[in-house]
Amino acid sequence: MKNNKDFIVKFFYSPIQKFLIRNYTKYESRILSYSKIDIRKITTKEEIADLVCMWYNDEEIAFGYVADLSEDERTILTKATWNHALDRKELEEILGTPLLHLAKLWSNYLVVQLIPEIKARWGDFITLYEPSGYYEDRKGELRDTGISLSIPYELRKLLAIHLPKPEGYYIKPIQEPGEPFVTYLTESIITAELPRIISYHSQGNIKYSQKGNPNAASAKKMSRTLKLSSFGNADDTPVRALLIAGLLSDDFKMKVISQSAHETIKTLLARDFNKKQAAPYMLTHLKGINYFQYHEYRLNTTATIIEIFRKLSPGQWISFDNLNSFVNSRFINISPLLDWQIRDKIEAEYSVISSKGLMVQRTISVYSGNAQQFVGEPYLAAHVFLMASFGLMDIALDPAIPNLQSAYQNLLAFRITAMGAYVLGLSKDYTPVTTDFQTTLSFDENSTFIRVEGDPVLADTMLSSYANKVSENRYQFSPGKFLKECKSTRDIQNKIVLFKQTIGEKLPAFWENYLQELVSNSKSINSQSEIHVFSIPPGNKILQRMIVQDEVLRKLVVKAEQYHILIEHTKLTAFTNRMKELGYVLN
Repeated sequence: MKNNKDFIVKFFYSPIQKFLIRNYTKYESRILSYSKIDIRKITTKEEIADLVCMWYNDEEIAFGYVADLSEDERTILTKATWNHALDRKELEEILGTPLLHLAKLWSNYLVVQLIPEIKARWGDFITLYEPSGYYEDRKGELRDTGISLSIPYELRKLLAIHLPKPEGYYIKPIQEPGEPFVTYLTESIITAELPRIISYHSQGNIKYSQKGNPNAASAKKMSRTLKLSSFGNADDTPVRALLIAGLLSDDFKMKVISQSAHETIKTLLARDFNKKQAAPYMLTHLKGINYFQYHEYRLNTTATIIEIFRKLSPGQWISFDNLNSFVNSRFINISPLLDWQIRDKIEAEYSVISSKGLMVQRTISVYSGNAQQFVGEPYLAAHVFLMASFGLMDIALDPAIPNLQSAYQNLLAFRITAMGAYVLGLSKDYTPVTTDFQTTLSFDENSTFIRVEGDPVLADTMLSSYANKVSENRYQFSPGKFLKECKSTRDIQNKIVLFKQTIGEKLPAFWENYLQELVSNSKSINSQSEIHVFSIPPGNKILQRMIVQDEVLRKLVVKAEQYHILIEHTKLTAFTNRMKELGYVLN
């Protein structure tokens, strides 16, 4: 709570004080039992704070205060307590009247203001957000001005003690969603796909920004190359691939690429999420979020959400609305950014469907009144999608709801899978799901051919950087592909290590010798930085004869051919000095 007397009086003391003065006779004994101070008089800050704590914790006084409010006041305070903030549309629906009007200042200048009745009652709780852009008509500005009504966090917690608990305050399981909803059972999906993903990532095929955020185009390419499953219709934003690439991150290294899927994912989830903020690639509909530096993000938001998941019972379907209400009504702050950062620097891109049925793109400034809609709720849903992307949750989507505001808007429900229970530490044992087939690579013992059995996509992902496909199930090792990015012997040695990690098995002796030959070959031809090359004009016969005939120069020149001469670095000074003696200065 702010350590400010005016703040405490305005928002906490004065409203309930006025109620008690109006009903002094009814509550006299309760008032005097706490203090002999005359509540009609202004007291010290310490006495006011003490009275506030006692009054709001007194069930009889607090219930009486809430019951004494008008129905509209009670509805607004209740929604503001549980939902953080109310926007203009919600307030106008509750009050049944416009909130703003065009007021004249000096001359005929018009300005958007709260109507006097609203300002008198709710002005202290309301913030106006002027629309961006230029308006020739003030009526347009009046139409687009944003409103946010919020009450202090500490007052929300005090009122929450006595207000009826909202729907969603408790987690209540639901039946498994059937048609028309679309359900994704993700354990078998990730078990089949993860070897491809890890192999693809280990070869450096996923591109990241300087801040470590996955590149959307690179994630889209990964999704297409690896033929990854997607949630819902594929669109321009490869949501699942982006979430997978983000969790892997640019600096993640697997010690053993061939380890089981659930142990690999458990290793990923054990990382420190504060080192790589998830918000930039989770909230792709927000403009400006990529400009924030590491220290500007709120820490532990992802870890906080995962802790919430650990409170849930595995195998039970939970509606996302229930989860969202649970987080809000428990005052759990999961926003990745502070309120002032959202208000001053963030815009949201969203879509609306026009009267002609066309999807129209729009942009809106994000403020406290719509931050839950564009930041908090999508961020929570993104973590459900993240868990589902790795097989830790099954999800159900509502295909009738278009994703107009974020990529997660049609999330209906989810449940923690058996793998999710194991990875989150909710169960000690896990029996992996079986896939239709295993992928094996057979290396010929006398040639550079490789035979593949199993998943052709995985095989191509593992071998595409090292070999050429010569038939449906055969590859031939390609030195050109293998050495493409190598610039030194050390690069080749590192590439061999990566190759062995990718295939995850012991190579025959022929292959070991063949790879070592590549290392040896790199030492056969060396560039010579100790040699200087000078060119001679083809038409200058005098200079050519002089270099050939001069006894001193003949001893200094290593080789002369095709109008070029080679001079060792150790003899360069003697050569330039001799040329000066002969009348030539070298550039």
